[in-house]
Amino acid sequence: QLLRKFLQSCSRARAALNRRLAQLQLAQLAQAASSQLQLVAYFGRGMRLTASKLPGHIIRQVRDATFPPPPAEVPAAAAAAAGDGAKGDPPAPLRQQSSVSSLPPPSRSNSALPPPSRCNSALPPDGASQPQYGSLLDKEAARIAKFERILSAEIVDLAALRDASWSGIPAQFRMTAWQQLLGYLPVNREWRASTLLRKRREYAEAVPQFFDVDDSERSEYQRAIFHQILLDVPRTCSASALFQHKTVQRSLERILYIWALRHPASGYVQGINDLVLPFFLAFLTSSVAPELVNAAGEVDIDAVPAEVLACVEADSFWCLSKLLNVVQDHYTFAQPGIQRMVFRLKEIVQRIDRPLHAHLALQGIQFIQFAFRWMNCLLMRELGLPMITRMWDTYLAEGAADIDAPLTTPTGAPGVSTDSFAVLHVYVCAALLLKWSEKLQHMQFQELVMFLQHLPTSEWQVKELEELLSQAYLWKELYHNSQAHLQSQYEV
Repeated sequence: QLLRKFLQSCSRARAALNRRLAQLQLAQLAQAASSQLQLVAYFGRGMRLTASKLPGHIIRQVRDATFPPPPAEVPAAAAAAAGDGAKGDPPAPLRQQSSVSSLPPPSRSNSALPPPSRCNSALPPDGASQPQYGSLLDKEAARIAKFERILSAEIVDLAALRDASWSGIPAQFRMTAWQQLLGYLPVNREWRASTLLRKRREYAEAVPQFFDVDDSERSEYQRAIFHQILLDVPRTCSASALFQHKTVQRSLERILYIWALRHPASGYVQGINDLVLPFFLAFLTSSVAPELVNAAGEVDIDAVPAEVLACVEADSFWCLSKLLNVVQDHYTFAQPGIQRMVFRLKEIVQRIDRPLHAHLALQGIQFIQFAFRWMNCLLMRELGLPMITRMWDTYLAEGAADIDAPLTTPTGAPGVSTDSFAVLHVYVCAALLLKWSEKLQHMQFQELVMFLQHLPTSEWQVKELEELLSQAYLWKELYHNSQAHLQSQYEV
């Protein structure tokens, strides 16, 4: 009996030790994953997160750091002359090796990464030629060929289309890709023409039924909605000559009014007028001749045939409906969906950058004061339309689900992921806020309010946006399925 008790106590001690070791390993993994460079480098070495979901320039940075270009060959005469002038210098291969050895030793956070021998197994052996990469034109041609192959298939592979679209969609394929990702176009090629014809005819029949009626025939509720739309449309993207054109404004009024009447649970809410712009612009530029689009992306709307404009308007209406169907509680009474997103943003910022969170609280800044518009309009008023169009490539590739839904089911079954652009958008807003963390921590209340309402993003290019998306994606994968990370902030 004593021996049995001793063995049982040993078994319990061993189980406790194993649990403690597992906790330490998880802590090391979390610490290692907190470094963006380590995560991105680790993606290419077999981690579940694939590099295809990261913007290309991030992958190129890791690739260039892993496979540096070979040193230029030096003629023998020049090498001899250089050797006479600096006899104490080691040969080129030794100099290169010594520069590598001079790097600082890896920190303890790297202990969770694979050993160096396994990480470097993909490197070419000494003396082998370094891999050669094609020019940017070749890469763009390959990207275009990939989209053409995916979208021209008899049955479109939506998984492949999502992976390819995450890093951006070529302009000539954006309309078809967005319509496929939203489920507006069927994946079967044979059904597309008939589906488009039916949906466009249905919208055309709704215009005289709902919009082209006398004001006296509208109810008081309908007149209030129509009045608000007439006020908001001229304010929408006031800097764009295209969206200030009367013909385009009339199209936007019809889209918004008919959508509001068909969705009485929410009706029209300010902010929805911003969400229709990317669809209208992308579909219009894809439907007209290239010579009608100037360098700024504006279209000569007077030269666009009426039937083309009618198709653009109908497609924009249905795609807006598809987008809003999954976030409709963002625009119902009290807008609970947006309230949840703002609360989640506050949790994320407190977890990632506690000093900034404490400074905002000290200055009396409530997240709802600046983040409500970020969620309501999906950053439409913080970024220019070209940047929004690129960002929506990634958002639509992410899919649509509720902010509180997990990214995968508890069983982890393949093919049932509930990735959501609403989930990613919260982390994009967190990355946007934390980008100016150091600057914000030196501001007082009035400066904070003015800065957060007028972010300095007017000069942003695609590079800055893709860095923002990359950071947001990494945080989403790190924190969203591990809610304990966000809850642990209160255990201080």
